[in-house]
Amino acid sequence: MGRIAAVVALLLAVCVAAAPAGTKSERVYALLSESQPAVLAEVDARTLKPVSSARVQLGRLGPWSFSPDDKVLAVSTGYVPRSGVAAPVQLRFVDLVGMRLTGSVRLGPDPGLSTGQVNPVVLVSWITPNTVVAIRQRANRALQLVGVDTGTRTVRWRKPLSGVVLASARAGGELVLLVGKEAQIVAPRIAVVDARGRIRFAELTRLRAGWTWDAGATPPVGETRMPGLAVDSAVRTAYVAAPSGLIAEIAL
Repeated sequence: MGRIAAVVALLLAVCVAAAPAGTKSERVYALLSESQPAVLAEVDARTLKPVSSARVQLGRLGPWSFSPDDKVLAVSTGYVPRSGVAAPVQLRFVDLVGMRLTGSVRLGPDPGLSTGQVNPVVLVSWITPNTVVAIRQRANRALQLVGVDTGTRTVRWRKPLSGVVLASARAGGELVLLVGKEAQIVAPRIAVVDARGRIRFAELTRLRAGWTWDAGATPPVGETRMPGLAVDSAVRTAYVAAPSGLIAEIAL
């Protein structure tokens, strides 16, 4: 499965696409931070130096996700600056085998966000071979789930989501989210999103999650309670482990 690892200053992140057992070693892809807009290139797994001249320009980057077969990367790009021309907020698809862009999908009207303050896309998850879910953040900080068809490269559905995403995981063709409230420590909810945009919720009444921040205090004082989320797809069960030591088990 694809995974991400932070590396030295030259590279923003490393994208690893695992090869099947018994074949050649895995291919490693890097986002070169020296370039603006960001450039994707294949690099040597040991030296992290580019292995060819092939490059893909991506623009201002947000979250990304690999296809289930690790051959395609879906990456969110775009932003709305304080002044100047906005870059469209969209999902772009990169063929990692051919190292080329194969299409893009506008995620909706660009929100009036300020660069560096609010990310227009907070999460991208490729949950089935034909479905990528992107979570947009609107100007009023409200969230919107966007289901993108990876075959037709079109938006299939949109659904509102109240709160903030504290953690996420994929499970058997569904996206599992741990949802809290902004700047509050409350009982979180589990939200399970399927490829058709249907959402199921379960409130974890005995747990507390989130953060608070008192900027008026001297010095400023804050508290964070960030549970861990794990999913066992084989038995369709999610586990949320709170900092207090309490663990919730949720049948999906």
